[in-house]
Amino acid sequence: MPAPSHSITENAPPCNDDASNELEATSPMIPPTPPSMPPELEESILVAYRSVGIGTFGVVMRFIGMPLEKIALFMNSSQVTGANPIRQSVKLTFAGGAMAPYRVVGPASLVAWFMQYSVMGLAFQFFDHALSKALGVKPVWYGEELMLPPPSKE
Repeated sequence: MPAPSHSITENAPPCNDDASNELEATSPMIPPTPPSMPPELEESILVAYRSVGIGTFGVVMRFIGMPLEKIALFMNSSQVTGANPIRQSVKLTFAGGAMAPYRVVGPASLVAWFMQYSVMGLAFQFFDHALSKALGVKPVWYGEELMLPPPSKE
C-alpha cells in the first residue's frame, strides 16, 4: 500500500496562535466591567453585613464574659452577705466547676443575643446615615475607612 501523500496537519483547520483574533469578529474589544448595583442597594447590603458582624461579635463576647455576668448576678443577690462579697460570688459562680457559668447558655440565649446586638447595630447605622444625610455631613467611618489616614484640611 502506498503511503499517503499528505500529513495529518494538512487536514486540520488552520491554527490561530492568538485566540483574541477569533473573538474580534463577534465581540467588541471592550474591557470587562463588573456589574454595578445602585448605591442605595449597595449601602443597604453593607448595613446588613455589618449588622450580622456586630451580632456575631456580640454573641461571642457575651459568651466569653458569662462568668463575669454570673459573678455580678451573685453580687447583687441575697446569697452574698458579710465580708468579702467578691470572693463569695466567685465561689458561688464556679461551685459546679470551671464550666458552670456556661451551662446556663442555650440556643435561645445565643439567638436573643444575636438579635439584640445586630438590631442595635442596624439601628445605629440607619440613624447615622439618616441624620448625616439630613444634616449634610459625612456619616461615621466604618470598615476599611477606619484604616485610612484622616483627610487633610487644605
